[in-house]
Amino acid sequence: MRINRTVLLWCLLFATAASAAPVNMAWDDIVKQARLYNPLLKKADQSLRQAELSYRQSMGGFLPQLSANAGTGQSASDSNGFSRSASYGFSGSMSLFSGFSDLSALRISDCDRMIAAAAHQRVFADVLYDLRAGYINLVWAQEYVKVAGDILKRRTENAAMIELKYDAGAEDKGALLRVQGDKLRATFELAQARRKAITAQRQLARLIGRDDIDEISALGTLDPGALAAESFSKDQVATLPEFRIASYTADKAALGVTAARSGLYPNLTVSGSTGKTGSDWMPDSNQWSAGLNLSFPFFTGGKNIYAARIAAVAKTMAEATFQAAARDLEIKLSRSHDGLMDAFENVAVQNMQTHAAAEQESITTAKYINGLASYQDWYVIENDYVAGQKALLNAQRDASLVLAQWDNDLGSGELK
Repeated sequence: MRINRTVLLWCLLFATAASAAPVNMAWDDIVKQARLYNPLLKKADQSLRQAELSYRQSMGGFLPQLSANAGTGQSASDSNGFSRSASYGFSGSMSLFSGFSDLSALRISDCDRMIAAAAHQRVFADVLYDLRAGYINLVWAQEYVKVAGDILKRRTENAAMIELKYDAGAEDKGALLRVQGDKLRATFELAQARRKAITAQRQLARLIGRDDIDEISALGTLDPGALAAESFSKDQVATLPEFRIASYTADKAALGVTAARSGLYPNLTVSGSTGKTGSDWMPDSNQWSAGLNLSFPFFTGGKNIYAARIAAVAKTMAEATFQAAARDLEIKLSRSHDGLMDAFENVAVQNMQTHAAAEQESITTAKYINGLASYQDWYVIENDYVAGQKALLNAQRDASLVLAQWDNDLGSGELK
């Protein structure tokens, strides 16, 4: 019995340790998981499917409408007495001309399908941007924990060095208290960085759509060398989801004018039927019919005329909206590109400054240890180097986020 309890205890401990292990995910893994679990992507997929089905439904206006019928009954009256009737057959009809309403409905439905596809692209890009931002923030948080740990180690070593100098009478108590305060702050910043990493893990898990995991380890680094400059062209505006939505909306409004004018034209329909009829089942008397029907609503109280005028006004409004959207999108994309270039250049500048600060810190520290530099000179350069490490990491994060935003503005949502 003891053996069984021991085995059970070890199994429980192993299961607990396994469940507490963080899930390692690269960027591709995060996208695959989101495709499976993210509710916004699922909803967008269904909206696109709905638009596709509606487009196929609108094709029915060009096809014949067929139906089958069968029935039997009986009746009685004082004059005719008792009688039975039975019949079955097939009937069909087809619109030959409906004032272009069927054609307009098909083209409008096609515009709706294209609008749904562009809207799906925008949702997908937005979700990918949120995921990418969550991934970048988690990578940054992981990197910041490492940097904060290195800074704490450096602050600890500095405090020990100044303490030796203080004991030897080479530095005053103020210098000692200052570096001890820096060590305490570094301890706090490391704990703070770890808390931020935990929060970033949970946030990324929720963005993916997973409520069953909290600990994620993002595989990757913030590498400025992987950030390639992007070009900007006015031609890119035409590929944006918002541009396409505005364009198809204007096309839809133009087709609405044709659809509204269909009420001013005659309708031509062909129909026919065939079957059997009789007094008993199965009936054996053949019957058939065929016809061509032409109708023209020459007066409807002015409804058709005003409907066409209203549609023409809606077309003018949609065209103006499209033109304004095109200009606004071009300005937005241009500003986004400016921000992208600024972020790239900032990383390059910060990388150079951090490298220079590292060299200067190494030289000044050696001079200070040998009594060739003052405490104040060493302390200022030391703090510049520490601040430069943080600034470089933040610049890399910001550049990655700006690049993610640029791809989002383009509607792709992917980082190069």
